[in-house]
Amino acid sequence: MSIKTPALLALAGTLLLGACSQQPTAPVAAAPTPSSPVTSNPAPRAALGLYELHISAAGGKLSSSVTRVGGGKLSAQEISGLTFSAAAAENTSDASGKHYKVAITVNNGSGKDINQPLYVPVAVSGYTQNSTYFRGAKDSSGADSDPSGVTLEQADTATPLIATNVSSSLFALPSGMSVQGVSAQAWQSPTLAAGATQTVTFGFNIPLSNPTYSFNVVFGVFATPNVNHLVMSQVYPGGGANSGTPTYKNDYVELFNPTNGDISLNGLSLQYGSATSTSAFSNIATLPAAATIKPGQYYLVKLGTAGTAGADLTPTPDASGGLNLGASAGKIALVNGTTGITKATDTAVVDFVGYGTANDKEGAATAPNPGNTATALLRAAQGCTDTNVNSSDFTTGTPAPRNSASPANLCQ
Repeated sequence: MSIKTPALLALAGTLLLGACSQQPTAPVAAAPTPSSPVTSNPAPRAALGLYELHISAAGGKLSSSVTRVGGGKLSAQEISGLTFSAAAAENTSDASGKHYKVAITVNNGSGKDINQPLYVPVAVSGYTQNSTYFRGAKDSSGADSDPSGVTLEQADTATPLIATNVSSSLFALPSGMSVQGVSAQAWQSPTLAAGATQTVTFGFNIPLSNPTYSFNVVFGVFATPNVNHLVMSQVYPGGGANSGTPTYKNDYVELFNPTNGDISLNGLSLQYGSATSTSAFSNIATLPAAATIKPGQYYLVKLGTAGTAGADLTPTPDASGGLNLGASAGKIALVNGTTGITKATDTAVVDFVGYGTANDKEGAATAPNPGNTATALLRAAQGCTDTNVNSSDFTTGTPAPRNSASPANLCQ
């Protein structure tokens, strides 16, 4: 079962607001890395690059331009093709403060859809000012000012300000810079399709007692992950044979973390039910409580009784369990807890695969029958997708297990 949300893209930027009424926000410490197997608000993928949007005012009107921080060189993480330009800006004042509203046009020439982009302010050591998200704050005379006390606010309904869970580890900054803190709030816009353009609007509130008139705001732009939980990326039920040509002596399940945060295996189990069983699963293998799967990391679990035919499982398994899987049909579940589940829709289910003629599955149809002992079920996109339909998510193919030492696969 999959609770979904996004997956990957991002870029960081800086907003210089001038002659308006904008409010900076003091940085909030980076949100803790999620440790539960399922999170309702998963962290997005790594931020890609730093940008600076310069906005100044003359005669009561604002003008702006966008430049890239760090000499214009893309960071190793940054995708090319995303461009920014200022669309509009305005300022108002009331008893609660000076309000800056800045609209930015984002053009997605990256060739990839960006799922619900997030724009997350970040404080950068050696770059932003006084441990805030801002730098270069000035008053109306051009003298330096302190942006502490400036806060983020929602400027329109199309770009809501939402709570986020973004770690400082998601930012790849130019040499000499490091993240001091990340905002617990961010602006979010609708999914931006490849080749499309959309306008996002940032809002700031400057206390009336604060003389700040213009400033820069550093922020990361992220795509929300499409999958926010652990998945089973490969299932091999062909082990345990004493004849024939199985690939491996043991069954195995490969786990994968498609999210952007560490996920602990504490309290999780793998559970197996036969293809026709209607009772609670009783074949349960508890996963190591001390193990954690990093973003983009695989985790190999050797299962069942070894047969005499086939090869020893390689690479070295990260864990083992006593489940013997049906070679052509069955049900395997990743569960939050060790109590036997009864069906794919149980609330404790993190991921579920029914294959062959199994009487339960995610979605409308089961994953295919592996067909023979030399075939595994392989999740699409190397584990980075979960449509909650087993027949769509899995195909059969040559077993190719990966363990925690295999190269990471950060989902895009």
